[in-house]
Parts: sequence; structure tokens; C-alpha cells
Amino acid sequence: MLYENLRPLQQQAISMLRRDWKKYNTHLINASCGFGKTALASYLCQAFAAAGQKTLFVAPYVTLVDQTYTRFSQYGHNDLGVIWQNDVRTNPMASVQIASADTLIRRAFPDDVKVLIVDECDLKRKTILEIMKKPDLKTIGLTATPYAKWLGVHYQNFIKPVTTRELIEQGLLVPFEISAPYRPDLSGVKMKRNYDGEMDYAEDQIAAIMGEAKIAGNILQNWLVHGQNEPTIGFAPNVSTANAYAAEFRAAGVATEVVTADTPIEERKVIYARFAEGIVRVLWNVGVLGAGFDSDVRCIIWAKPTKSERTWVQGVLRGSRTAKGKTHCKLFDHSGTYYR
Repeated sequence: MLYENLRPLQQQAISMLRRDWKKYNTHLINASCGFGKTALASYLCQAFAAAGQKTLFVAPYVTLVDQTYTRFSQYGHNDLGVIWQNDVRTNPMASVQIASADTLIRRAFPDDVKVLIVDECDLKRKTILEIMKKPDLKTIGLTATPYAKWLGVHYQNFIKPVTTRELIEQGLLVPFEISAPYRPDLSGVKMKRNYDGEMDYAEDQIAAIMGEAKIAGNILQNWLVHGQNEPTIGFAPNVSTANAYAAEFRAAGVATEVVTADTPIEERKVIYARFAEGIVRVLWNVGVLGAGFDSDVRCIIWAKPTKSERTWVQGVLRGSRTAKGKTHCKLFDHSGTYYR
């Protein structure tokens, strides 16, 4: 990818990175979904490779390993290796490595890597934070949600080329039309530490509340009246509630699917393709669509109460990408999260 092919804002991010490159070992680039962080990372990897510096891009989820490999290849990379279990694309000699975070932390870090790029760097992994301390290693973190306080301990240089609001004003993202048809009573729900280490509502308790028949019916009826049959993704508290919501929609004649962390990758690809083609109108998910899902989404149903700003922003921004004929994204919050 040529520098001239980057958007002006991406070029600005690179200029800000260059300005302080020698001053700091760790840099965090904060940019919203739709900014083009993968394209930015692709350019940086090519630039480092041209300078003789081996680069490792670490993806937090297995699905993003494939997605990044495909995108990098489209951007002109011809010297790529993959670090993920026994993947056939393994090539330790390649100048750019794309690694699954879960695989990387279980192996010895390659000594010849000079630059580490951490996608979704706000997902805390202690092993990667230890790797970042290597004195001869430069690290670039990428995230749309830099809210965790610990990030300021491990990343020295904070780079924010543009805000989400500015991207909307410039037409690079679409605005939201938000309504909150229902606000559940969560006063008695306990707090627990979630997978990402944040304190959030106890999953079993919010699932019991959000799984009530009246809430499921309200979600369906609101969508039938106001969703206008737009391509929709839904966020549910757990697998049982996602399946219950999907059953309600199917009973009403709406083509609906569910994806969870346990859905095999190949099956997910088929479901995503059916969604992109319009065969599936509503796609409910549990912990899957918060990152790396780039389909044309014009309506979001939020039925997952959360106190995590990261979870909320990562999820709703799936609907912010522009598309032909798309002027806004509908956001139906049935959880009270918007008020929080």
C-alpha cells in the first residue's frame, strides 16, 4: 500500500507517530471503527519491512487472523507468515507475521521481531504486556476504546488523530438514531469481573431478567414496527437469551440466526455471507460481533445490560460504517445502557 493511497487522517496518524517514534518505545493509536486501522497497520508493516525491520501484528481473535491476512494480501503484501496453531501459512522467515494472541502467548516470542502491532490493545493480556518491555522492541497499540486506566501505564505515547464525532461530521461514519423502548430494573444485580477484567453485571442475573417473555416480546414488536426490516444485529447477555430472542423472531417469520464464541469459524462465515446477501435479516450474537464484523448493519438491538463503556462502544460502532444509501443507523436499547 502506497502512502498516497491512505486517507488524509491516516496520513496524519502516521505523521504523529513519526514525530515521537524515537522518543518512546510504546505508542497507542486511538481511532474509531471505520477509520481504517487495518489499512494503517498494513502500510506500517510494509514501511518497516522496507527498512529491514521484522513486524508482528497480533490479532485478539482467531477470525481476525484470517481477516487481517486477507486484507494485507489485498493491500499488496507478498511476504506474510501466520502464527496460529499449525496453520499451513506458517513462515518464520516472512518479514510480516500475523499472530493469534492466544497462540502467541503460549510460544517463545520471535527474537528477530523489531516492531509489535497489537490490535484491540485494550484487551489485557499480561504476557503481551511483558513482551512489550523488551528494550529493543517498539510497540504500536490500536484501539477504538482506550478507556482502561492500565493502558496509561504501558503505553507512553497517546495518538488520537480524530474523534468519532468528527468522522461522522466528515461523512466517514453515519450518525445514530437512538431510542430506548425499555429500561429494566437492575437495582439488585450483583457485579462480577468479566472476561476482560472489568467489573460488570453478573451474567446469570442479567440473563434471567432479560430472558423474561415480556422483554423478548417487546424487543420483537419494537423491531417489527420501527426496524423497517433493515439488516440488524442484536447483542444478548448469553447463549440461552440469544436463542430465545431468535426463536421469537423466527416465529414471526423473520429470518434470524445466532452466533456465539462456540460457533465454528466456517459456520460463522456461512452465516455472515447469508447476512451480507440479505437472506438473514437479524443476527443475534454473544461476545462475537464486537470487533472485526464489517457487514452493512443498519439497525442494532442492544439487549445486554452493561457498565462497560468498551463493550457498549465496540458493539454499537458496528453500525457506524457507511454504505450505499445508508444515512444513519437505528439503535434500539432495551437494556438501559444508553442512559448509563
